Amino acid sequence: MPRLFIATELSAEALQLATQIEEALQAALRRRTRVRWTRNEGRHVTLAFLGQVDDSRVAELGQLVAAVAARHQPLAVKVGGMGAFPNTRRARVLWVGVADASGALERLAADLQQSLRSVGYELDEREFRGHVTLGRVADRQGVDVNEAHAEVPAQSVAVQLDALVLFESQLSPSGARYRQLRRATLGAAGHAV
Repeated sequence: MPRLFIATELSAEALQLATQIEEALQAALRRRTRVRWTRNEGRHVTLAFLGQVDDSRVAELGQLVAAVAARHQPLAVKVGGMGAFPNTRRARVLWVGVADASGALERLAADLQQSLRSVGYELDEREFRGHVTLGRVADRQGVDVNEAHAEVPAQSVAVQLDALVLFESQLSPSGARYRQLRRATLGAAGHAV
């Protein structure tokens, strides 16, 4: 059974900024903690994580993704800044923020999650927070990154999000690999590639 999630992809400029932020964090943390950094091809904005899904449901998911995408127009967000889950004093996940003053990204995520729940998927109940994961801290206690935060570039880049993508995540000892199963353009009625 494939391990699936639905996300939006980032522009080259946003990925470049994410790399700059990662490098600043690496320098600021000075190897005092072990972090499993994500690769650029694994950096995206996850809207819904599905986990293990039966192969027979992949086509249905592709149709659902296309239907949701058709109801939403491409949207502009700003990518930049650094944060952590659960917080910067006990960081376990390091991320770059995704800001959307219009609320369009949150509406897209809510529509997608509601559509998935309506056909039986159980999703995480946490409030959606747009972000791009940079790395995961190996120490279960987390690490204080408040000082490192000051070293992170303050800039942000504008990004146009124009599609929903159904991804398969293939786990391996060298890290996750992602395979695009379906891509649906926002605002394009029924168009999935």
